Amino acid sequence: MISYPIATDDLNNRIRLRHPSWHQRAEKELEQCITDGHFSERCKPIWNKLKNIFETIQSGHNGRPKCVYCESYLSKEKRSAHGHIDHFRPKSLYYHLSYNPRNYVLACTICNASYKRNHFPIEGTQNLNTMSEDELESEKPLLIHPLDPNEPNLQV
Repeated sequence: MISYPIATDDLNNRIRLRHPSWHQRAEKELEQCITDGHFSERCKPIWNKLKNIFETIQSGHNGRPKCVYCESYLSKEKRSAHGHIDHFRPKSLYYHLSYNPRNYVLACTICNASYKRNHFPIEGTQNLNTMSEDELESEKPLLIHPLDPNEPNLQV
């Protein structure tokens, strides 16, 4: 399993440097999701603006980004068509995480659209309606999050 652990402060600093107003816009979009009680058409997909940041994070020593699930390379020529920002915890289930960059990973089109989709298997009960970090941490995901520096199943 590939590992690209990144601290939350480091990730947020990278976002602020490249897209200074992104966090403010994300807060506004999240308010819309909370008002609607789910991710809806009225919530805009502004996470795509962060794709270049995740391409950099998920690039190994050779500078080529990989899909977090199947580890296939995302070619420079086809990156925009074949790599997508995926919500590790699906926005359809965890709408309150739709604009949380800690919930983003770069995935290839096949894994994102055909395999993972809206699935998020966990051991036990899902905490779908919580906004509490502690309650989310109590979930035991069966998927490994390679960008999470606190991932217990990840070996760097």
